[in-house]
Amino acid sequence: MRTQRTKILTIRRLLLVAVVIIGALLQNCALSVGGIQICLLLPLSVIIAMFEKEFAGILYGILAGCLWDVSTTTADGMKALFLALTGCICGLLIRYIMRNNLLSALVLCGAASLVHNVLHWLIYVVPYADGMFSALFRFYIPQISVSVLAVIPLYFLLRILEKKYKVSEEA
Repeated sequence: MRTQRTKILTIRRLLLVAVVIIGALLQNCALSVGGIQICLLLPLSVIIAMFEKEFAGILYGILAGCLWDVSTTTADGMKALFLALTGCICGLLIRYIMRNNLLSALVLCGAASLVHNVLHWLIYVVPYADGMFSALFRFYIPQISVSVLAVIPLYFLLRILEKKYKVSEEA
């Protein structure tokens, strides 16, 4: 019984790591809509934390953030730290306050995306750009919208994965 549970957990965790790596590759190589980059790693971190809870949310957030930081010009670790904190907070909210459903995923991802993009705008755009409000309304706000829309297929994909490789809490 114990070895079967360990085997299922290992498979599920490796599949989640593969999903994060594929999400990073798609985000950094292929996905953009009208010049707006679709952020897949932020919704993935939120949704994984919703299913796996806070500690795993921190670890998968660090993985996703490191993959995201490696591909940016501002590789200062901000994204890894932010996604780790987001994973922890979302996991705790789902464990103690909220229910794990699509509406919760949309709300949590929308809030996380809003905070991330506003922080990024304040730190990297406002001090150095003349058209800072233009960048906010032409890039950052549409990026939030597109990233939140990406939650819908990602939530159902990860829910299917979680149900297929579900393990009992006892033993």
